[in-house]
Amino acid sequence: HQDSRSYRNKGFKGMDREWNNDLDRARSKNKNFNVVIDSTSVNLFKSFIREMKDDNIDVVLVYTPEYKGGQDYVKNRDHIIYLFKQISQEFNIPFFNYSDSIISTNKSLFYSTLHLNKKGADIFTHTFIDDWIRCERTAKQKAKSSINSGQLVHPVL
Repeated sequence: HQDSRSYRNKGFKGMDREWNNDLDRARSKNKNFNVVIDSTSVNLFKSFIREMKDDNIDVVLVYTPEYKGGQDYVKNRDHIIYLFKQISQEFNIPFFNYSDSIISTNKSLFYSTLHLNKKGADIFTHTFIDDWIRCERTAKQKAKSSINSGQLVHPVL
């Protein structure tokens, strides 16, 4: 086996793979399923966010692209995304949801429903960077206009 550090770039290893049959195999066992949302895990996640914010560490939530053709496999997917939105609002942190992005419609960018291949990961990374820069600019503009108007309002992203 090759040393994993030799083919990683800053911890990332792009998977140069083509679409596999994981979704078909899963559907042959179960048409769909509900993800069990564990309240202890949710509370632990919120504690982690609170700790990061207390330490003045910027926090952002990102729901990465998932292939459209498999999104209906998780029966309560909408509830999961809603939970991320709630947490984002509760902690006033940005939430980038890419599950409905154009990337999610292109099967050639994935090797499974939930995993981007190398090409897809490269495209997504550049898309996220552009969106993050836009978000930061917008937040700075909102903060500046709040200060200029005499309002001391923390901008909502």
